[in-house]
Amino acid sequence: MSVEGIDDETYRENPSAILAYVKVCPVCNSSHVVRNGSYPRPIQVRGQILPSVIFRKLCRNPVCAVSLTLLPAFILPRHRYARTMIAAWLVEWLAGSPCRNPAFLQEQGVRLPVEDPLMSKSDFRDAVPTRPSYQLMWRWSRFFSGKAAQLLGYLMSLSALNRTAWPDLRLRNHVHRCGRELALAVQLVQQRSDTPCLPPSEAMELLLTIIVPSHGILRDTGSSVLYGKNWPVRAGPTD
Repeated sequence: MSVEGIDDETYRENPSAILAYVKVCPVCNSSHVVRNGSYPRPIQVRGQILPSVIFRKLCRNPVCAVSLTLLPAFILPRHRYARTMIAAWLVEWLAGSPCRNPAFLQEQGVRLPVEDPLMSKSDFRDAVPTRPSYQLMWRWSRFFSGKAAQLLGYLMSLSALNRTAWPDLRLRNHVHRCGRELALAVQLVQQRSDTPCLPPSEAMELLLTIIVPSHGILRDTGSSVLYGKNWPVRAGPTD
């Protein structure tokens, strides 16, 4: 489950602080929830990938007995990079930014290695990759574009946007041919939002929460059967 309210700096200094944010079981509302182990996981904090830990809690209500994975909301489930960073990149990509452009990484606080004057920029980026690498950023673009294409029918059914807007979007030269469905999905989210003039970056974040929902809740039976909801979402690229 995604836990709101804890920022990346607090989580970096003290990951166990997230335990205080979940005192009641979200399934049965029981207050008998206890710590249930943890596992290591690198996460992105202020442009850097740092070692961290993800905690779990267990509901002691015998009727419920669910296990909860406590993931800070700023991290996209099944990914190690922040939702804001992935959303910002997808917006940049739709605007025509190439994956090898270091300006985006600099804006996100990623430390770029000093280039070797004896190597071409292309060879240097292959030899000394950044984190995220330009290959990963391209995989993000393809992965989320494909997922957005699968959601278009659902988003169309919720939105008042007429389907005639689709041909207009196809004529925009700056939108990559692989990202047309993603661009339309963002437009649909903007129209559906209660916030007037929702910025594209925030609309993209909302779309990502639909594409990659929070972890399901597991019964404490040793199985991986989702309790309450079934979200058959494949994991995306992570590194």
